[in-house]
Amino acid sequence: RWVGFYPEIVGELSRRLNFQATFKRVSDGRYGSYDNQTGRWDGMIGDVYSGDVHFAAAPLTLNAVREEFVDFSHGVLNFGLVVVAKPAKWVNTAVVRDAKFFLRVFDLGVWLASGGVFLLTALLLHYNG
Repeated sequence: RWVGFYPEIVGELSRRLNFQATFKRVSDGRYGSYDNQTGRWDGMIGDVYSGDVHFAAAPLTLNAVREEFVDFSHGVLNFGLVVVAKPAKWVNTAVVRDAKFFLRVFDLGVWLASGGVFLLTALLLHYNG
């Protein structure tokens, strides 16, 4: 018996689209990798690409190589995974999108160094040009 989020989605699709869903375990237990030497796919992607199954419903990651061989639906679930870090000085000011935002991102030392490099470059170009 298959239970969980994806079997429920497939079950609902089968009811709404009037088809008989048959669940199959992937023989190699893989999601799908492309082997450049053999030119073949393994896993669920391989099963779909070869026509052994009509579609696969699983937490598959869309990438450029997979997208060349199979079509992906829009995402059916967003876990909202994020990276969390201690706030940097500029993160809290990022909410305000005015002209001062750009200036507040860097410390005064960074701006002075950038200005010095710009001035030096301009002088070198002027005198060597």
